Amino acid sequence: MVDVRAGALQDALTELARENGVDILYSADLVRGRKTSAIKGRLTTQQALALLLTGSGVGYRLTPDGVFVLFELPRQQIADPGDGAISEVLVVGRRSQNADIRRTENDIQPYDVLGPRDLRVAVQDNLDQYLRERLPANAQVISPSQYVNDTGGANSAVDLRGVGLQRTLVLVDGRRLPSMPSRVAGLEQSDINAIPLGAVERIETLTATAGGIHGPTAIGGVVNIVLKRDYRGADLAVVSGVSSRGDAAHGRVEGRIGFTPDGGRTDVMLAASYSAAEKLSVGQRDYARRSLEWQAQNFPVAFLLQQRPANAITVRSSQGEPLRLDPAYGGTTLTSSYTFLPIDFHGTEQEKVALLTANAGKLPTTPATGMAGDETSLISTPETYSVLFSVRHQISDQVEAFVDGMQLHNQGRAETPRYLALRSVSHANAVGNLFANGVIFDYPVPGIFDEKVVTTDVRRATGGLIVGLPRQWQASADYTVGRSMFDMRRNGMTVTSDIGNALWNGLAGAAGQAPVIPLGDFAALQAATLAYAAPSGQHSRLKTQFSSGVIRAAGPLATLPGGPLSATLLGEVRRERMPETDYFVFSRTGTSKSLTPDRVQLVKSGYVELRAPLLSRDAGFALARGLELQLALRRDAVETTFPDTILTGTSTRQVRTSVHNADNVFTVGARVFPTDWLMLRASAATGESPPDMSQLQQLGIIATSYGVYPFNDPKRGGRPIIADGPFVVGRSGWHDIGNEKGETRSAGVVLNPSGRNGPRLSIDASRVEIRDEIGASGLNAQQILEHEEDYPNRVIREPLSDADAALGYTAGRVTALYGGLGNIGTTIAETVDFQMDWTLEPVFDGDTRLYGAATWQPTLKSRRKPGGPWLDRVGFRDGPLEWRGNAGVQWERGPLLLDLNAQYLGRSSPRFSPYSVVLIQTTVQNQKRSYIPSRVYFDLTARRRFEFGADRSLQSLDVRFAVRNLLDTTPPIVPDPNHMGYDYRSDPRRRRFELSLVGHF
Repeated sequence: MVDVRAGALQDALTELARENGVDILYSADLVRGRKTSAIKGRLTTQQALALLLTGSGVGYRLTPDGVFVLFELPRQQIADPGDGAISEVLVVGRRSQNADIRRTENDIQPYDVLGPRDLRVAVQDNLDQYLRERLPANAQVISPSQYVNDTGGANSAVDLRGVGLQRTLVLVDGRRLPSMPSRVAGLEQSDINAIPLGAVERIETLTATAGGIHGPTAIGGVVNIVLKRDYRGADLAVVSGVSSRGDAAHGRVEGRIGFTPDGGRTDVMLAASYSAAEKLSVGQRDYARRSLEWQAQNFPVAFLLQQRPANAITVRSSQGEPLRLDPAYGGTTLTSSYTFLPIDFHGTEQEKVALLTANAGKLPTTPATGMAGDETSLISTPETYSVLFSVRHQISDQVEAFVDGMQLHNQGRAETPRYLALRSVSHANAVGNLFANGVIFDYPVPGIFDEKVVTTDVRRATGGLIVGLPRQWQASADYTVGRSMFDMRRNGMTVTSDIGNALWNGLAGAAGQAPVIPLGDFAALQAATLAYAAPSGQHSRLKTQFSSGVIRAAGPLATLPGGPLSATLLGEVRRERMPETDYFVFSRTGTSKSLTPDRVQLVKSGYVELRAPLLSRDAGFALARGLELQLALRRDAVETTFPDTILTGTSTRQVRTSVHNADNVFTVGARVFPTDWLMLRASAATGESPPDMSQLQQLGIIATSYGVYPFNDPKRGGRPIIADGPFVVGRSGWHDIGNEKGETRSAGVVLNPSGRNGPRLSIDASRVEIRDEIGASGLNAQQILEHEEDYPNRVIREPLSDADAALGYTAGRVTALYGGLGNIGTTIAETVDFQMDWTLEPVFDGDTRLYGAATWQPTLKSRRKPGGPWLDRVGFRDGPLEWRGNAGVQWERGPLLLDLNAQYLGRSSPRFSPYSVVLIQTTVQNQKRSYIPSRVYFDLTARRRFEFGADRSLQSLDVRFAVRNLLDTTPPIVPDPNHMGYDYRSDPRRRRFELSLVGHF
């Protein structure tokens, strides 16, 4: 049902777009001053738009991805009805919103666009989860919120193709966010999880290198999140969800208001949201129990070695021989080298001995209770809020000023055991040891755990002007300032090493602590253990200061047979600084403090993109119909400033240093329309990622001893280098590390690109190659000296003096040697992406739409150095799945909409890939089979809109009910001691219900 009030055409268009969840793009100048009549009835969006525009002098066209573009009649400015990249500097319905050229699914490069039709049925909690489940090219295996054994944060992580988080660029409204600071890696991918899905208009994803358009770090792909800003009216949304087990509850409140105080010359939009979730603990699901059962049954040796957190005291002989009871308890030799005693045991000594004897060869499979296990966090508990605002003012017919801003606050909490289990060794004659063997005890310690709180806060504000220029050109200048903050706190307790002696002999501690008797009363054991506990914690608060100045211009250069040759130009200066900050560690001995050094990255960029529609869609030569070319060229010059560190043996000296890196990159591509039912496209693109500050920072040691640094110089007669005086040995980092370079080649076919009268299907094959990856060189100093010409700039020398030349030397003395890192690695990813969208004939008088997306990734292989082996990463626990996708059906009739979506995760291995640094892999032995099976999860959404009339304060109400994981499919169990017991690619909460109410005022 469509119900739009009479009045200003711009207001009517906004209302129609909001009611139907579609994009309508137009110039503010085009609709200013135009009026329209009211419309009401059971109409399609196209029918309603045609009625609104009747007699207005404005026409429309529909792009293949469902976007309506308005133009003035009778002159049609855009000649290509097959869509194309539409610059939002040229089509300025939302000029101050998205700074990037609008990208569509029929673009020359293979874009994936999640628009209003997809987002209005989204039931995921945040953007990270949505992109993990609805973007098949996102190969991130584990969400930070699931990795509670790490920091316990709830931030986002997007990894396209599995080539690395730092190679996927995430934008909001076409602009970069301030990078997230890191003590180790420097500047990392920003956090977007505080952005509510209700504030998102569309998500444009390019799963290919995009350095020629977007600059550094875009070598793996780009995700651009476009927010709703051009809005009038008021919305209030309340969302509540809970699992089918009555736990894992979450809630969200969102509000948005948009208005004009002066009849349309000024538009103001303000939006805010708050969300929170209930803690979900390990004991509220059975993954830990099932994991313990599998490990105890299939690989008991590893179970004993891995300190599994069971609800028992596990005993094993220290040498692996069968346990033998002490003569005082009968001297019986048990049938196994291990046994256990439940922690809730209460009885006599003889009953205890009998139980230990009966449990010989058995392992406990009940998870530890309390904060040692079942009450700890299964996933981190998030709490977020966001504030978004936008103000636009039309200064004159040719000049518009704008200010856009946001604050995104995200806090994750987790509680985890400090130890999987506390391990102790007691000798044969120790007090309390019931055995004649030396034994090893493992027991849980509920009072020893960590509380973790990780907070991210991202702020960004942009102000600028958009100016109309002659010959239909537009220019904009804007300046952005921002800040990101990463605050990590860990507070807890740790057991000091003094407990070792007490456990070894079973006697009282040196400070009078009670004896620690593992096989005595468990409450006494806990109290005695806690007597050795001391506070333990960490706190760091890192910040990134961000600023960016950008000048853009866009417009037509000439008229070609297929339409205007258009150009987009950009110049940018961007600066990010991570100021010096303190890092605190708390322990029994007090508080220690270390400094994270001040680091600055300055990027100067220039960019031009040309779109040339050379031929029209009705050209005589069929194979060249609609031929359009794209060319983008970009240069980025990066200056990184940081302190080097020199260790002299008696002091530490820091030297402020700047390193420069620059690269030229490009994007080139073409598409043609041999028939109305076929589009062919191909593109090639390059990109670069500069070395991180931590990779450039040189840590040098002043060498003064030949015994420690026995290096000889072949260019100086084999003389020991140290004989010529002290020299610097570089231990990590190197100023001459260059940019990592990426290249993507892709080719695709799109059947029925318009999507009318049949299914739209696209198939795109891509090959991404990343060269000069930064990694450990593996070079030793003597190897570098003997092949100096092969390793430029790794040996630093003084000029050759006349005196040295007279001695027959061919080079001056060595002042520094650098091994460490280098540009040596290569990664190749090969993928085929599928997208399908099909609007069927009406079913039960309703519009029915089939949709789907899938990624086949047969290849992700890496090698660490030239000539080294290729290491396969597809299908392993730390790599992308070979097959991944989702498909669904939507049915809509009037105000009612139903959506059923299925997500498919292909089969994989429980092992880490050969590329991983994990050395000991026991999961396959722990598990009953050597693979993690494929699985399908279903989501069902029902949405109903209720209209109350334009004269009511509450004009309409959207009610949405969703069931996530409809069939309550359990995640595959992955029994690993450092794992939470399930495959991280799945959601551990299982079936959940969500109800949302959205009122329009």
